[in-house]
Amino acid sequence: MIEIQGNFGRRFLKVSGGHGELDEIEEAIKKVEKIDRAEGTTSQIFNARRIAGKQHLVHASKLALEAWEKGKSFANSLRIELTCWTAALRQIDKAIDRVGVKENSKEFASLTVGKNKTKVEKANSTINRVLEIEPDDKVLKINKEKVENLKKAFDIPQKQLVNFSPKDAILEKIALLSLEH
Repeated sequence: MIEIQGNFGRRFLKVSGGHGELDEIEEAIKKVEKIDRAEGTTSQIFNARRIAGKQHLVHASKLALEAWEKGKSFANSLRIELTCWTAALRQIDKAIDRVGVKENSKEFASLTVGKNKTKVEKANSTINRVLEIEPDDKVLKINKEKVENLKKAFDIPQKQLVNFSPKDAILEKIALLSLEH
């Protein structure tokens, strides 16, 4: 559990990784939304192969919450706003394409945000149970295969990786997105 603070007040984040299969994406989204309504949280599921570690989601979440609080959001739902910031893109369709889950996704990163620590924990674990995601935070770690995937997905030139890790390059892209407001 991670606690963050900003102009939005205090929020708790739970980031978890795991393996599974989602047969029907739209049905999975409905299940996540139902759990969030019950717990008063906001959650999103990402393709873990496109996530550069927990810090990637924490950084994106903080900036998404700040934009949301200031009324400078890209989307009309916090769930989609989190997706845009995680993808470092303003365009919703492109953001979903970059970091969203697909029918063939096998590795997942789930993010839950809320004001109540217990409800955030419960929502995140319920989502993973209901979607049959087997917990494994190793899918969030960056390995050689993931570096190539991140470079391609986030358009990171090889020369930038001389001075920056893929994670740092992505965090920078997310930070630069806040300058576009």
